[in-house]
Amino acid sequence: MKRSKISPQAISLHPRVALGEASAPRDHSLSNAFPNVTLSDIYQKLVELLIETAKQKVSRKAIRLPDVKEITGESRSQIYARMNSKYAAYDETWPLPFYIGKSPRWWLHEIEAWLDGQAASTEKAHG
Repeated sequence: MKRSKISPQAISLHPRVALGEASAPRDHSLSNAFPNVTLSDIYQKLVELLIETAKQKVSRKAIRLPDVKEITGESRSQIYARMNSKYAAYDETWPLPFYIGKSPRWWLHEIEAWLDGQAASTEKAHG
């Protein structure tokens, strides 16, 4: 099977044109489980996901404890209790800090993801 390189510009402009509409041979092990899905469908979905991911900008901003307190609304002691397995408030999903010198820093996108997870679990429990 001949492979061709796909330019990012072609994908962002016309995913179907970039990949071509030629039907690819089916993988018979998958065709039984998903009879209506072709490889071109999978490629199209993959390209859409790649484009969507490229559009999302992950914040690589490091934030300090006062910022974490402000964003989460939690106290310093509550934040540190979430990181210590000896406390009842321990949360294994809480993002761990990294240190610059002795000062802890957290990635903003990890704190935001944790908050989103908390909101989703609350919605699931009450919804």
